[in-house]
Amino acid sequence: MANKIAIAGLASILVVACVVAAAVTVSKKNSSDSSSDISTSSKSVKAMCEPTDYKEACENSLASAKNTTDPKELIKVAFESTITDIKNAIKNTDLIKEAAKDPRTKEALQTCEGLLDVSIDDLRRSFDKVGSFDINKIEDYTDDLKTWISASITYQETCLDAFSNTSGDTGEKMKKLLKTAGELTSNGLAMITSFGEMLTNLHIPGINRRLLTTDNDYSSFVEAGSPM
Repeated sequence: MANKIAIAGLASILVVACVVAAAVTVSKKNSSDSSSDISTSSKSVKAMCEPTDYKEACENSLASAKNTTDPKELIKVAFESTITDIKNAIKNTDLIKEAAKDPRTKEALQTCEGLLDVSIDDLRRSFDKVGSFDINKIEDYTDDLKTWISASITYQETCLDAFSNTSGDTGEKMKKLLKTAGELTSNGLAMITSFGEMLTNLHIPGINRRLLTTDNDYSSFVEAGSPM
């Protein structure tokens, strides 16, 4: 029973730890066949986007990944794309001019901008967290990422709620501007939540060996804390 509990508990955690191993493996592997690199990268992007609800937006956001197959780098690119999209919504000149005509709409826009700034802050924190991934703090990292990304989604939704009592169509325009950002943020949460499945789909060399090695190293530790 203890062995089963240990394996079940490690399964979800260890696959996430393999991000580090994947990054090292991919960075050391050189290929003389550029077309093969592109094909591998394309498959990696599709695998990363598989658990997301907005696959087209996901694949478009990772188009600038420059042929990397490193899951960690792909997720960072996704966060960067989302942040850029939100910034563009905040800076929309036409929306600002239109809101200036009505005091209530202007106030709603200001509230929305403040919330989007906080939403961006949470995405930046997520970006930095992925970049400094520590195998020894796996659970803390994934929990923090889920919390921040979920909060970012909430801030975007609350931003749109600010326009509920305004006249005109400024609220609808903002909703359209934030459509892609909302999809990308949702995708980011799906990526983090489904890390294990994504790593399996990527078929990165060395993953299975790393899992087995790590399982042997940690199984006795986990079993010691498991009920008999």
